[in-house]
Amino acid sequence: MPYIEDSQGATLLFNGVELGTYVSMSPTWQTGNVHETTSANSPVLGRGTDARVLRQYNVSAMEPGQVQVRFLGNPTLSLNQIGVTGTLAIIWAGFSYSGHGFAIDLAGDIKAGELIQWTMTFQFSGYY
Repeated sequence: MPYIEDSQGATLLFNGVELGTYVSMSPTWQTGNVHETTSANSPVLGRGTDARVLRQYNVSAMEPGQVQVRFLGNPTLSLNQIGVTGTLAIIWAGFSYSGHGFAIDLAGDIKAGELIQWTMTFQFSGYY
């Protein structure tokens, strides 16, 4: 049975400042930019009028990824820090990750009678 980790108690820091009381995060660590490399030398399936070329693909570059973080309470970062570069550190039992990037979005979910929640999106820069 694989070990399953709970993210309860995770800490998220941007330039050493804790973002707030962690609720959830949705990371996209890295994704590849796929491009087609089909050529005249690509494999052919079938014969005659049923012949078709097998398309081929490759990855030309990697996107460094981003993470969307949801937390409770007033944000510790201000709107003035959108676009400011720094280090995002994500820490919880059994896992830690840090990457260079910048905050690109800050959105609130403020409803009467409910706890204030904020979502902040960080874009990793690809520089390590």
